[in-house]
Amino acid sequence: MLSNISKIFFILFFYWVALVSAQSSITNYPNWFLYPAQFNSITVGFSSPDSTTKQNAAKMKAVFDSCIVYGNLFLYETIEDDDLNRYSDYYYYYSHPTATKYTTQFVPLDKRIVNILNNEYVEAFSLDSSNNFDFAYIDIDTLKKPDWLNKSFYEQEEYYYSVGMYTSMGKDNDAWITSEERALFNLLRNIYSNIYGAKTIAYSEKESDDEYENITAYKLNARIKNIEIIERYPNKSEQLYFTLIRVKKGNIFRVEWVLKKRCRSVGISKQAVIPTRF
Repeated sequence: MLSNISKIFFILFFYWVALVSAQSSITNYPNWFLYPAQFNSITVGFSSPDSTTKQNAAKMKAVFDSCIVYGNLFLYETIEDDDLNRYSDYYYYYSHPTATKYTTQFVPLDKRIVNILNNEYVEAFSLDSSNNFDFAYIDIDTLKKPDWLNKSFYEQEEYYYSVGMYTSMGKDNDAWITSEERALFNLLRNIYSNIYGAKTIAYSEKESDDEYENITAYKLNARIKNIEIIERYPNKSEQLYFTLIRVKKGNIFRVEWVLKKRCRSVGISKQAVIPTRF
């Protein structure tokens, strides 16, 4: 059994690690990373233990070009709890040959370390080798909070917009990737709820005098084309990372079946609070 001194030591050590991790993150980002909509021929790749920046960029471009989302999503909500608990059982399908093609064709343009302690990088790739881009680095302390930060999902003319957020916990790339996933998750949830409708399938028995739980089910069977990352915003003081995405309304289709022979499943996640990893 740990003594009080040992407990204090472990607590202090934990906070020291968290502080070092936070301070190891960079304070300036490339303009192509923060404002990708201004560099629409560039694809960002994130380094990870599982893949190189080029492999990640190629896979993400293939997914964002065109993917099929197929499966079930359940949302649990109680009257006293505004937070939604999610149970997901669905897949993203994308063209693996397309991702392989991008891996061989991508030209690296710029690379930036984002976390020194964890040796995490982001890298800009393009199919255009001319490299006629005006790159610059932006001090995040000078950034103004964007208007979309206070929104979760909204429509504007011919587009749907969705915002995802995640905390870094000392791992910057994981936070950025997860915020993208949450933005897409939020987009799908709102599209199916507001447009296609959702079915409340069950109510639990009364748990107390003022609390009920309902379960909302979504049958996900959609094809999404040309997903765009519009902007990224890091809130370093709170270690929160935000991503804004958009999809043209005409680029979301309901499908009745999935042809699996020429698509590759990109995983399944149960009891997940974020979408299945790409």
